[in-house]
Amino acid sequence: MLRRGILPGLLIALSSCITVEAPSTTTVSAAPSAPTVITTTIPATTTSSAPPIVVTTTRPSTPNIRPIPPCLSPEPLFGSTGEIDRYVPAGSDSALLASIDWHLWEECERFVFSLASTEGAPTLIPPTVALVFFENQRVLRLQMGPEIETSAVAHQLIESPLVEDLYVVRSSDGGLTVDLHLAEPVAARLIPSSTPATLTVDLRPESTPFSQPPVIAPRAVLFLPREETLQYPFTVNGYLQPGIEESVATLTDAAGSTTESRFPLAGADDVWSSFAAVFLEGSPGWVTLEVEGARASLFFGE
Repeated sequence: MLRRGILPGLLIALSSCITVEAPSTTTVSAAPSAPTVITTTIPATTTSSAPPIVVTTTRPSTPNIRPIPPCLSPEPLFGSTGEIDRYVPAGSDSALLASIDWHLWEECERFVFSLASTEGAPTLIPPTVALVFFENQRVLRLQMGPEIETSAVAHQLIESPLVEDLYVVRSSDGGLTVDLHLAEPVAARLIPSSTPATLTVDLRPESTPFSQPPVIAPRAVLFLPREETLQYPFTVNGYLQPGIEESVATLTDAAGSTTESRFPLAGADDVWSSFAAVFLEGSPGWVTLEVEGARASLFFGE
């Protein structure tokens, strides 16, 4: 049997042998494009006067790889001449071109066309569409199918590295086209998507040389022939601002003599209207063509 006087001393001796450890702390520091340094501090025990132990570990840094822009993904393929692609669904519930958004990267540009019902509700399936490149006119065209009746957008100034303007135009047969007026030569592709219905057009720079640009004025856009010397009969194509129901194209020679060509338009208030003005005859030599304030100098042979 232990004596009562011995028990307190024994308990004090046992308590002095117990070690209590504090939790360790870890500090992580990393700089961009530099290795990651992890420093772990292991504290000393309460019964030791030794300093804490510091362990430093260096991990190789993860390479800072720039992701590929979505408008340069491998599929589908890009094209730069004629009809680049065509999409024909089994059926479409789209009737309205509702909005246009664009996203720019250094290597490429993406344009997203959102479709809707006539009431403006998002739709599921995009319409019939063809993507056509008109090199002579510096225009990339989305030729919409008969499903699309109208558009909430008529004209949009873009001024990106690859695209200057965007026009939504009603053609002579009543269909709608979306014309991207290009600032630089491009290759393009079409990506239709469902649920919701969208049409995506990706553009990347191309090295093909351009011909002369169209003539653009606030009320008219004119597409001119490539030939330096023209002959009669002569036709000028283009489109006019929404709301114009009838217009006239004129050719004026150096003496002030004028030849006119009148043409009716659809008079659509929602989008621009395409036209074709025909001159069966006119003055030779240098003349000035004018349509709704858009002017160009042309040379006609004898």
